[in-house]
Amino acid sequence: MIIAGRKSSSGANNRMTLWRAMVLIISLGGTVQAAAEECDLVDATSTWWKGTSIEGVYMNLEKQEWLGNSGGQGRYRVTLDISMSQGTKFYDNSPNNFNWSSNILPPGLVPEAQFNCMEGHIVDARTQDVGVGGGILKTTLSPEGGGSGTQEMRIVNDNDPGAIRPIEEIWVYPGSYMIGVSSNGNFQITKTIDVLIDALNIQPGNYTVSIPLQLAGTSTWFMMGANNWWATNPAGTPEYTQTIHLPLDIRIDDTGEPGNPDVICSLSSTDIALSHGNVLYNNAHRNIKQESFAITCDGETTVDITLQGMDNTHDPYTVVNMGPGPGLSSYLSVSLNQTDWARTLTGAALVNGATTFYLQSELQAGSDLLPGSYTGSAVAIVNIL
Repeated sequence: MIIAGRKSSSGANNRMTLWRAMVLIISLGGTVQAAAEECDLVDATSTWWKGTSIEGVYMNLEKQEWLGNSGGQGRYRVTLDISMSQGTKFYDNSPNNFNWSSNILPPGLVPEAQFNCMEGHIVDARTQDVGVGGGILKTTLSPEGGGSGTQEMRIVNDNDPGAIRPIEEIWVYPGSYMIGVSSNGNFQITKTIDVLIDALNIQPGNYTVSIPLQLAGTSTWFMMGANNWWATNPAGTPEYTQTIHLPLDIRIDDTGEPGNPDVICSLSSTDIALSHGNVLYNNAHRNIKQESFAITCDGETTVDITLQGMDNTHDPYTVVNMGPGPGLSSYLSVSLNQTDWARTLTGAALVNGATTFYLQSELQAGSDLLPGSYTGSAVAIVNIL
């Protein structure tokens, strides 16, 4: 580019000559590639470095579902919320990018910041057997919809969404640790797996168990393409450093096998009529009538039954007023054996099949009882536990 100016000459006839500025624009093409700093942390002796943490794995049970019994083995489907904090990473190094061991980063090996790094997360789990009901509950793990289970399983894999992702920056210091700076935040994922249970000599019944799950989780910053970045010991596997407990409601049915913990029951009738029929005046007082009903279940459980009439302040019955006129009422009670009667049955046993209960109405006639037709009603509240 030429900038406009003046040109002078001497003499009487000096004249000033003006000239114009000329601008020449030249277009240049091409691609410039900047050399990126790798996150390989390789020093002059070709030793590989990485920063790994085996702490900060958190797991919560979101829901569980009974899938059924197959071949004597019960299967649950559980959904887990898993998170891993970025935290502080401790250095490991390897002479061959395969066998890793703890070490300390030599001073001056790397600048203050490294870029183009990756962050990876994996979580392994290992189950433990539990003693319950005089026997052993053996548990194994399987991928969702998988076949037979194994005692150890990788829950978070390399190919899970977000399990491997870029991290913006790593601050590294001479010494034993590095700290990550990233807008990614902590790693979070929801995983669904199957938990398989075998009952070994467990007495039939309902149990709430707490299954220990040992966790081996690693959160690692590493160079792109590094092999075995999850390995935290010379054996090449993560270390089990934490234990959580997976709560499960289980039921062992009368065959000794796991069954649906949510026992399904039904009533033989929801409307029971206790008719005393035609009763002579002299026979009305303490006239008794009984009717039965059944509760059918697909497993063993218990039930609470409570009768509610017009007056529930007595025991072993509730008072039902009979109308339309005065002078007649009923003492209504319930029994499992037709011997012990009560207004409330608590924790009555229900078998796998039909369990029969009995209702009894005992008339109470007063001196003002008049001839006529009398009716009354009450409610039985059935709470299957």
